[in-house]
Amino acid sequence: MRCLSIADALSELGEDVVFFTSDDSAADLIKNRGFKAVLINSKWDHKDEEIDDLIRELDIYKPRIMLVDSYQVTENYLRRLHEVVRLVYIDDLNAFDYPVDLIINYSIYAEEVDYPKNMDCLLGTKYAPLRKQFDLPDEVIDKALERRHVIKRILVTTGASDPYHAAERIISGIMNEPGLRDYKISVVKGKYWENFREDAIKDSQSNRVEFYENVENMAELMLGSTLAVSAGGSTLYELCACLVPTVTFSYADNQFGNVLCFEKSKIMYYAGDIRSSDRCYSLIIDRLMELNENNSIYEKIVQMMRKLCCKAGAMRIAKSLCQ
Repeated sequence: MRCLSIADALSELGEDVVFFTSDDSAADLIKNRGFKAVLINSKWDHKDEEIDDLIRELDIYKPRIMLVDSYQVTENYLRRLHEVVRLVYIDDLNAFDYPVDLIINYSIYAEEVDYPKNMDCLLGTKYAPLRKQFDLPDEVIDKALERRHVIKRILVTTGASDPYHAAERIISGIMNEPGLRDYKISVVKGKYWENFREDAIKDSQSNRVEFYENVENMAELMLGSTLAVSAGGSTLYELCACLVPTVTFSYADNQFGNVLCFEKSKIMYYAGDIRSSDRCYSLIIDRLMELNENNSIYEKIVQMMRKLCCKAGAMRIAKSLCQ
């Protein structure tokens, strides 16, 4: 999704964009957005095995710049590609010295990362490549803020997948907390959710829960939410753009940087890693209750989110690539 946001911005600037993908799982999504998708027919988690085939495709399309977005890259993979094309890499791990021309790290902690001093970098939340729908005028956000305490709603999202069935337990926890009974619950079902048991949360209050799939306008759904519960990831920056106070949790190692830094900055609450502690679920409810009961904390978080400036990051990246 973040690559599509950057591609949209590049297209606005008159650039041609082509996607190279290991498999066809995102091909329809890419084509529906108006871009060409070239299939490498390789394993997404064995990047070195696709290098020769990818270089052959690069020789056909001859791009001026290649933007790489994968946690599976190796030093050898990037070095081989860098021999034939100018290379940009989206990073948030600083796993090794990347042989690239430019690094993009839009995480909240990016400026604390120790990249080589001679490396060109785009760092910080102003480069968060959110979809254009999140470039919201202040007056739209302010009107949404006025409505939030009248129509109360908690947004629950775990991202594209939910391997530990966290959503079920979070929803049940909200429904069983008397202090949150005034809230409706919006649940965003990810593309790769498996065996989600809606019947596990159905009871006399089931009319409080609304499920959403294939959401086109996530910004609208977030704007209509008073509070949110979300796994770590780019969704946190979308929630910041919509000024939604959020309780976060993690279930993957690459989420730690985001959730811990948001917690340290007191912009979001972090309830813990659901893989290692059941206490995480009760902490989520405790934190939601705190945000519900303490308006001064709620407003302070809203103001800190406003200062993060998570708007127009994709266009900032696109202009930098064009230069």
